[in-house]
Amino acid sequence: MNGPNTGGQGWFVCDPNRLAILELLRSGEKCACVLLEQLELKQSGLSYHMKILCESGIVASRQEGKWTHYRLSGEGRDRAMELLKQLTMPNAEQQGGSCTPESMAEAETSKAAAGVKVLGSGCAKCGALEAAVRSALEELGMGPAVDHVTDFSQIAAYGVMSTPALVVDGKVVSYGKVLNKDEAKAVIQKVGT
Repeated sequence: MNGPNTGGQGWFVCDPNRLAILELLRSGEKCACVLLEQLELKQSGLSYHMKILCESGIVASRQEGKWTHYRLSGEGRDRAMELLKQLTMPNAEQQGGSCTPESMAEAETSKAAAGVKVLGSGCAKCGALEAAVRSALEELGMGPAVDHVTDFSQIAAYGVMSTPALVVDGKVVSYGKVLNKDEAKAVIQKVGT
């Protein structure tokens, strides 16, 4: 499973407090004040765990006055289930995505292709990076052509261990963070010179 800089894909369940929060949210939306009453956490601890759960996409939030209300996200659950399915499916059952010599050779070949790619599992952070890159490319007059690579063997071929990552003309120019439009524009221009 990926680490904390990957939009929380998978690692969000690696803490007993987050598992307890998810269990409480199974019965419906809860205000942060209700969660605090039922958990042995201080406000700062709850905020920390909720940030991780929201960034992972498994929990959604909404503001009501000074309180934040949290609920489980069906979309986030579906992404988490798909990730778990990918991670636990035997290689013989996978359709692509396994690290065979053939798939790694194919991934190495695709690395050399010119263009702009976002590498990542498809989490919210990957989507945010892709949107920023598309906007930057449009401002640069290059069109919004961005490939989003989700295949783990292709991501591994770039040597990327922390997603989302940005690749321009085969070169990894950013990883483990979401660039805003201006940062993406600067990086793309730098590689082009």
